[in-house]
Amino acid sequence: MPDTRVLESLSYLYSHALANQLKHQAARLRSPRYLTALLLAGLYLWWFLIRNTTSGDNPISGIVGSNELLSFASALLLLWS
Repeated sequence: MPDTRVLESLSYLYSHALANQLKHQAARLRSPRYLTALLLAGLYLWWFLIRNTTSGDNPISGIVGSNELLSFASALLLLWS
């Protein structure tokens, strides 16, 4: 059984490292350049991937639900590993 002090200190370090990273990224968002990039990226993803997924007008809706998605995801996993 691992020592609980080790797990507590490890979770403390991970949680504070994550909090510091999020604070740093939030501070960067105050710059108009990063805020604009974030908004444009979100709009792009919404417009092309999420907007019409149920109606079939979306370019990705033809791929979802087909075997092409499975083969594409498998190829990506193979290349990534």
